[in-house]
Amino acid sequence: MTEDLDRRLRDTDRRLRDLDQRIDDLDSDHQSLKSKFGYTEDLDYELRDIRSDISGCDDKIDKVEEELDDRIGDTEQAIKRLTQHVRLLDGQLKLSGKVPAADLDTWRYRCRWPHRNRSDLDPRKCSVPA
Repeated sequence: MTEDLDRRLRDTDRRLRDLDQRIDDLDSDHQSLKSKFGYTEDLDYELRDIRSDISGCDDKIDKVEEELDDRIGDTEQAIKRLTQHVRLLDGQLKLSGKVPAADLDTWRYRCRWPHRNRSDLDPRKCSVPA
């Protein structure tokens, strides 16, 4: 009977050690999962922060686009007004007959691309026509 009790005691002790080892393994797994979950929470926070930054950048881009559109519109209006003024001045000069006509388009072309015609390399030809 003593042998039977000893055997049972050893079996119980072995099972307790196995259970204790199993509990340690489960605790280790639990700690690992907790740290991974914490890491995941950090990633969620980082992702939200990045999305917030992107949203802020999108807002800034929209604002800059609006400002750029306004400036382009203002520039187009200024160009139209300047074109009208040049036409008006050209018309007044033609009516006065006192100033010789100047071909500004040809003058601009020769000065901008002088390599096209070697005779146009003369810097005197790129001066404002009289």
